[in-house]
Amino acid sequence: MKLNPRALAGIASQDQLRELRNVEQLVVVGADGKVQTMKAKASYGNVDEVDYYYIVNDSYGNVWDTQSTFPMTVYGVSYKYLEHDITVTQPENGAIAPIEESGIVKVKHGEDAEFTVTANSGYQIACLLIDGERVDVDERYLCTYKFPKVTEAHTIGAVFEEDANAPEIGADKGVSGTVADVIETSDDTEVAAFEKGGFTNGGTVHIVSASGLVTTKTEGTFTADTDGFVQAVKLKVEYEEGAESRGLTLAVKPLDAAKPFSADKKYYALLLNKKTNYYDLFPAALNAAGNLEVAVKPVGDYFSEGTIFVYSGTATDSGTPVTPDTPANPDSGPKSGGGCAAGVGALALLAALPLLRRRTGK
Repeated sequence: MKLNPRALAGIASQDQLRELRNVEQLVVVGADGKVQTMKAKASYGNVDEVDYYYIVNDSYGNVWDTQSTFPMTVYGVSYKYLEHDITVTQPENGAIAPIEESGIVKVKHGEDAEFTVTANSGYQIACLLIDGERVDVDERYLCTYKFPKVTEAHTIGAVFEEDANAPEIGADKGVSGTVADVIETSDDTEVAAFEKGGFTNGGTVHIVSASGLVTTKTEGTFTADTDGFVQAVKLKVEYEEGAESRGLTLAVKPLDAAKPFSADKKYYALLLNKKTNYYDLFPAALNAAGNLEVAVKPVGDYFSEGTIFVYSGTATDSGTPVTPDTPANPDSGPKSGGGCAAGVGALALLAALPLLRRRTGK
């Protein structure tokens, strides 16, 4: 309800109202001794003048109890949340976010504070520096660190080291990509689950062919070479509104410089299309530097989070164009083997494993 300030004893002038305009709560004591704790919000007419207060009961959402006896005494109560400082040291060859210009992030007492650490291209995370102590992380290129239920000040920093074998990303305007992790062995649980779905042993895929601005897909199968697994690259991709039809390029480097990619083999990248629920197969070209380049487009079909599985092998194109697919049932697994639902374990694992395996502070 609207209260005329002149009706309240002790609030008779605009000067007094100005002093109360930042007050968050009111304690009202009536002549009958009744006490009410309420929230108040000032409404302004002119620039500095308060017309009236909206007073609302803090506990029940009811308006002020008009049965209280005048005159009343009104006490203004203001308060501040207890906050703690997280001092963020912005490292070389990488970044920590969030970060303020002052280098200090304010956190309310008892709340969590989470930070994302990202390595620049050509570098990897060597360790984090938490409250001056070294903390090792499993993720090499992108990770998060959380201070749970903050009750005191903390510091966070990071150390990065060169990584000559780190994959590199190039992206169209409006698209940005970060390498989150690289899986180097086929013994990894995510790769094993992926292969169990049959996508590297004659499983049905959509083969992508790009010619200039035209991209086509045909039905096909893919069979991986013996020991054909190269690596799997986890990406975090973001794109501006309207840029979902654009693309990015991933350059995959040999994990061992003494074992370069073979010019006699053909390499492919498999990536789950989140719209059709099929795995799309992208040819990977060997460039002059000896790296495999894969162009993925449109990014809106595959990201913001995804894993690219790279293999050497043989792709067989049936020549049959892919008919438009209706959006897949999100509860079903990726499609394989002539359209039968297969690879459910792979999809379940991909859904259960977050892109960023979060580490929690002590």
